[in-house]
Amino acid sequence: MSFRSNGCGPSGLLGRLVPEGFVGVSFHQACNIHDERYAKGGSKKDRKLIDQKFLDEMLLSVDKRGGIFLARNIRKLGAYFYFFGVRLFGGFFFNA
Repeated sequence: MSFRSNGCGPSGLLGRLVPEGFVGVSFHQACNIHDERYAKGGSKKDRKLIDQKFLDEMLLSVDKRGGIFLARNIRKLGAYFYFFGVRLFGGFFFNA
């Protein structure tokens, strides 16, 4: 079975409900990298590190996007929302 990244969110109908970015910043690339790392699997510690790298990459995307203080902080809040989402629900997809 070959692996294919699908952007942000799970595959299928549920994945269509998860946007590829937040308030003008794209998390698409960070999501694809996260998917690839999840496909490789590993230990619980590995998963925690993968999720932390995901957050770091999204925050870097926010910093690169720039913008006014309020917009940057709302985007950072979005990155944390995605991070907490994968921490809460990503275990269903890790090592799957």
